[in-house]
Amino acid sequence: MYHQAMNKSKTIVIGLVFAYSFTAQTLTPASGIPRALAQAVPETEPAVAAFSDVNVGDNHYLAIKFLKDRNLIQGYQDGTFQPLQEINRAEALKIILGTVNKTGIKTTPTKTFTDVSKTDWFAPYVQKGLENGIISGYPDGLFHPEQTINKVESLKMVLLQENHELPVSITDPPYSDVPVDAWYAPYAQVSKDRGLFLEDRKAGALNSDETLNRGDFAELIYRLLESTNNQHFGRATYYADSLAGNGTSSGAPYDPTVYTCANKTLPMDTMLKVTNLVNGQSVIVKVNDRGPYATGVELDLSKSAFSALAPPSTGILVTQFEILK
Repeated sequence: MYHQAMNKSKTIVIGLVFAYSFTAQTLTPASGIPRALAQAVPETEPAVAAFSDVNVGDNHYLAIKFLKDRNLIQGYQDGTFQPLQEINRAEALKIILGTVNKTGIKTTPTKTFTDVSKTDWFAPYVQKGLENGIISGYPDGLFHPEQTINKVESLKMVLLQENHELPVSITDPPYSDVPVDAWYAPYAQVSKDRGLFLEDRKAGALNSDETLNRGDFAELIYRLLESTNNQHFGRATYYADSLAGNGTSSGAPYDPTVYTCANKTLPMDTMLKVTNLVNGQSVIVKVNDRGPYATGVELDLSKSAFSALAPPSTGILVTQFEILK
């Protein structure tokens, strides 16, 4: 399952620091890329743990490692990141303000929260959040810094801080459980378009009330930043062995030994770099077919391409993919 089970601890973390810079990623060795796809793929350094408790193969591995390697996050003094620990509103606000669109003040707020003291470590972030218009508090007039944060609250805060244009109107539900007239529908539409939260595979839902842990929030920040850098996110599976030799939408027969894939919308012959988010392994594939049509799946890889990312027994992967040409 994409989201890991969540630890219910609500400890406030003061030492979490984020920043951001773009750095080109190298590719994983993919020997034997056959025929038309025989491209040079540079080698990478061996995969290593991001933190002592975030290892290759763990959920959010690539996102956490990417942020840590660029000095965007700092873990705890014992060398852990504690990705399963829930994140609260104060922690989330600090991360957002330190990573997303760090520009000037937008407003001069008069509001204050009686549950935020000037001596609280998070008080400056609450003030800045008010000035930037990304928080407004609850109907009871409080900020509730200790309260956990869910998907739609996170989306609203990060997208308001990003300050990109939001959809004016929504004509079709972006997720099966998001009505077009919901207050959060514009944020959900951006999430769907950019792969910030993937729809669940059972019903195509966002599950908007689901709370986030530290690993989830690191993943959200990573995807928000990388989705402006030609990166797309989605699940990938692979063709059944029985389809070998069957025709594809391009006219060529499916060959499980060639690095190809199916996608519902990308033009034929589009070249993609596909990366497994739990181990950082990458492969270059060419779009030559349409599909997959299962809910919540973006790519159908040839079996050899999937095997370059993970053992076929994995069945389905959460990936990011970059359009190369």
